[in-house]
Amino acid sequence: MNQFRQLHLEFFSLLVLSMIIISCTPKIYIPKQNVSLLDNEFKNSSKDEIAPSQIKDCECFKIQDSGSYQNQVLPSSKHVANMLNSDMEFSVRKSTLEYMTKNVESVYFIDSTTGFASFSHPPSPEFLIGEYLPFEKDNHAGGTDIFFFYQDYINQPIDENSNAKQIYFRSFSKVNSPFWDSHPSAVTKNNSKNQCVTLLIFSSDRESPFSRAITLTGDTIYGGSTDLYYTFGKTQRLDTNAKEMYRYDWTPIRKLEGANTNQFNEGSPFVYCQCCDPTLFFSSNRNNANSLDFDLYAVKLEIDFENLSLRTTTEPELVDVKSKTTDSLTLSINTPADERFPFIPFPHKSKSEENNIYFSSDRNKKPEAKPCDCERGNDRTENFGGYDIYRYQLPAKYSCTQPEEPITPPVYEPKLFADITIINMKNISDTIISPRIIIKDDNGELYSTDSSRIYVPLDFNKKYYVSGGSSYRSFECLPNSDVIFRGYLPTDEEVITKNMDSSVKIEYISGFTMKADEYLKLNKDSVRYEKGILFLKGYELETNDKIRTIPVNGRIENNTVYYDNQITITRYWNKIDVVPIRYAQATQNNIEKVLSNSVFSVKTLNDEYYAAKPESNSITVIKDTIYLMPDELIKPPCYCEFAGVLTSYQQNVPYFQTGYWEVNTLKNYRRDLQRLESGKFSDAKWIELHKNNQYFGEGLAGRFARFNEYESYARTVDTNISKMAEMIVNNIIPVFNAIDSITPGGKLIISLDAWSDRRPVKRGWYIGDEINYTEGTLIEGANFFDVKFQKVNLINKSSLNLNNDTLSRLRAYFGYRELLSKLLDTTNIGTEFYNYYKQGLVLLPDDSRLTASKMKSDFNLKEIEDMVKNSKIILLAKGNYFDPTEFKIPRYIRDVDSSLFMLDTIRRIDVRINTLQYENGVLIKSPCCNESIPCVDFQKKLELNIRKVIFDDRKQVKSRKRLKK
Repeated sequence: MNQFRQLHLEFFSLLVLSMIIISCTPKIYIPKQNVSLLDNEFKNSSKDEIAPSQIKDCECFKIQDSGSYQNQVLPSSKHVANMLNSDMEFSVRKSTLEYMTKNVESVYFIDSTTGFASFSHPPSPEFLIGEYLPFEKDNHAGGTDIFFFYQDYINQPIDENSNAKQIYFRSFSKVNSPFWDSHPSAVTKNNSKNQCVTLLIFSSDRESPFSRAITLTGDTIYGGSTDLYYTFGKTQRLDTNAKEMYRYDWTPIRKLEGANTNQFNEGSPFVYCQCCDPTLFFSSNRNNANSLDFDLYAVKLEIDFENLSLRTTTEPELVDVKSKTTDSLTLSINTPADERFPFIPFPHKSKSEENNIYFSSDRNKKPEAKPCDCERGNDRTENFGGYDIYRYQLPAKYSCTQPEEPITPPVYEPKLFADITIINMKNISDTIISPRIIIKDDNGELYSTDSSRIYVPLDFNKKYYVSGGSSYRSFECLPNSDVIFRGYLPTDEEVITKNMDSSVKIEYISGFTMKADEYLKLNKDSVRYEKGILFLKGYELETNDKIRTIPVNGRIENNTVYYDNQITITRYWNKIDVVPIRYAQATQNNIEKVLSNSVFSVKTLNDEYYAAKPESNSITVIKDTIYLMPDELIKPPCYCEFAGVLTSYQQNVPYFQTGYWEVNTLKNYRRDLQRLESGKFSDAKWIELHKNNQYFGEGLAGRFARFNEYESYARTVDTNISKMAEMIVNNIIPVFNAIDSITPGGKLIISLDAWSDRRPVKRGWYIGDEINYTEGTLIEGANFFDVKFQKVNLINKSSLNLNNDTLSRLRAYFGYRELLSKLLDTTNIGTEFYNYYKQGLVLLPDDSRLTASKMKSDFNLKEIEDMVKNSKIILLAKGNYFDPTEFKIPRYIRDVDSSLFMLDTIRRIDVRINTLQYENGVLIKSPCCNESIPCVDFQKKLELNIRKVIFDDRKQVKSRKRLKK
C-alpha cells in the first residue's frame, strides 16, 4: 500500500513538473512577411539568406511563365549553387560549394545566362585549378571583387548544337579596385544606333577604404564608408554577344551624386521600372545611431543611354515609415534592424500594388538560450536564421507606367504654329473691343493682327515674343449700366509651380472592430474627397485630395473582425496654376502699356518663346494667351448719408453735451471737464456737466453717473467720425476721381448738419474766440441743385437764444472742424482728400474767399460761380435750430421713457454726400453715379473685393434688384 502511495506521489510530481516546463516554454512567432510563411516562396533556413535575385529575360515587360523555375526569387547563394552544379563536367565537392556560396555577396542577372556576381575572398588561381571551378584564371584586384558570368561551351566543341555548356565567371577588371567592390546591379538598353548599352551600378569603399588607420606618427584616423558608383558599357559591333560584355568600351567610373553621404554607407543598389520612370532602391545607415542599422531608400533617376549620363532627380527618401520595433506585429519594411538588398521581381507591373519588394533583414535574430524564469511575457519573435528574406507589397507611390509602343511616322518636315488668343479676364466669353496681337523675333515684327486670335507659322529654334492689347478707350457713362467701362488694363502674372511627391501614404490606423457578417458586406475600396484634419493623425487635407481607405489585416475571433484601415492620400502637384493679379486701380501708365502692345503673353512672361525641331513630321501648335482686365468702376451712389443708414454707424449717441457746442469726442470730453472747473466757465451753469448745473438736481452720484455715460458716448462719437472720414477718403473720393477723369466737371458735395433739441437755454452764452464762417445748404430742385449761403459771425458772450439758433450754428462749425481734422489725417485715414486740399480744390465753410467777401449776408451758387467751377469738393455746414421731433417730457427722471434723457440722440451730426456735375452754371446729377444702389451696398461691394479692384459683379446687382421687387 505504501509502495503504491509512493508511486502515485512520484507520478503526480512528474506531472506537475511537466506542466511547469510546458507553461514556461515561450511561444515563438515568425516576423511578419517572412517568405517562409508565404506560399510558393523559397524557405529560409538557419543560415544567412541575403541578396534576393531572379533569373530574367532582358526585356523589361516581356511576360514570363509564372510557374517556371526562372521566375522564382532566390537568395544569391542559392543561384550560385545552382550555377555551379548545373551541367558541370566535374562535380564540385561539398566543402568547396559551401565555401563559394558562403562568400557570395550578391548576384544580378542581365538575362537567363549572363550577369554579375560579387564574392568576398574569391578563390585564388591555385584553388581554382585544384577544385575545377569554372572561373577564369586571372588575378583578383581586392578582398571583394565583382565578377561577370556567362554561359559557354565546355572545351569549345565543334558541334555548336551540343548541350555541353556551363556558366563561367570572369573577374571584372574594368571596375574592380584594390579595395572592396560589390553589390552589382545593371540596366541594359539599345540606343538609337541599335548598340547594346549597359549601365552598371555598384558599391565600393575605394575613396574611403579604411575604418581605422595609423599614421607614421602613431595617430589613429577613423573613417571609411561605402558609396554608389556607376559606369556605362557600349558594344563596338552590332553582332557582339552578351558574353563578351567584358570587352565593351566602359566609361570612367563615377560616383552617383545625390544618393551618397559623406560619413555613412550606401550599398545594394537596384533599379526598378528600368524602361519608363526609373527609381533606384538602395540601402544606407544614414542618420542611424547604430551603424549596423541599414534601411531601404529610394531616389528617382534620369538615365541617358545616348549620351551615357546618369543623375538623380529627387532627394533620397525612406521607402516607407520606419517602425520603432521588430516584433511579430511589425508591418513596416524598415525597422531598427538591418534591411538590405532590395529587389523587385521582373516583369515590373505598371501598378505599384501589383509589384512585391524582396529584401534581407536580420530582425529578430535567434537569441542565446536562457533558462526560463517562469514569468509572463517570455513569448518572442525569431528569424529562421541570422538574415532572412522578406516580401512586402511595394508602396503605392512607386508606380511604373508602361510606355506606349512608339509609332514611327513617315519622314516629313515638321511644322510649327502659334495659336495666340486675347482673353477678357473677367468673362472669357466676352470679346475684346479693338484688339491687337503682335509677334516679334529678335529682328523685329513678324506678324500682327487686329483680331482676338492669330494662327500663324513659326520657324523652329527661333526666339519669339508675343504681346498685345486693345486700343479701345471709352469716355461715356452709359445710363443703363451699373458700371463704368473705360477700356482694358494689363494683368501681372504669378506662375506657381508645386513640385512634391504625387502621393502621401499614412500608416495604418488600428483598433477597428466589426461583426463578421457586416465586414463581408463592407466596400473594401472607398474613395472620397474632403477638407479638414485627418482624424488621429493631424494631417491637413485640401479640397482636391483623394483619400482612399481599404480595410486590411482582418482577424476573425468568434463573430468579431478586428481590422486596420490603410489610408492613402493622393495629392496632385503636377499642375501649374496661373494666378492673375489685377491692378488696384487704373493709371495712365497702365493704359499706355496696353496701347503700346507691351502686355506680354503667358508663355513669354515665363520663358523664351520657341520650340526645338522634333525628329518627326509632327505639327506643333503653341497655344498662348494674353490676358486683359476690363477697366471698370462700380458707379458710386448718387447720394450717401451718415444718419443711421450704414450698419456700422451708430446714430443713437449725443454728439454734444446739453447746452454745449464742441463735439463730445474723447479728447474734447476730458479737456472740457477741466474747462468747466475753470474760472472762465464758472458761470456756465446751463452746461449739463457743470458742477452747479441748473437743470439736473440729482446730486453728486447722479452727476458722476452722467460722466460715465458721456465718456462712453465719446468713444462711439470718435468711431463714427472716423468711419465717415474713412468712407469718404478711401471709397467715395477714389471713385469720384476716376469718374472726374472721364467726365470733367464732377463735384462732390459734402453737407454737414448739426442738430439741437427743443429745450431752450433760458440763460446761456457762447464762451470762446470769434467765429466767422459761411453756412451752406444744398437745395434740390426739379432739374438742378442750388446752394444757399449765409454768413455767420459769432463772438464771445453771444446769446445761445431760446430757440437754440446760435447753439446749433456753433455746433455746425465745430462739427465741421472735427470732420475736417479727420479727413486731413493722412497717417490713419489716407491721402485722397488731402491731395485735393493741398491743390486748393476744396471749398470750405471758413474759406477766407467766402468770409471776407463783400457779398450780402444771403447769397447763392451763382454769385460764387468761379469758386465752384475751380473746386472739386465743396464742404457745407449748417446749424439747425432743433430736431422737429414732437415731445412732451416734463422733467429728468432716469430709466423712465418720459424722461428728458431721451433727447440725447437728437444732439447729433448728419453728413450727406452728393455726386453732382457742374454744367452751364448749375449743378445737376452726375451721369456717372448710380441712383439705385444704396450707400451700404456700395460699401459691402468694396469690402468684398480683397485687392480693392473696383469692378462690378453684375449677378449680385441683378439678384439684389429681384429681391427689392
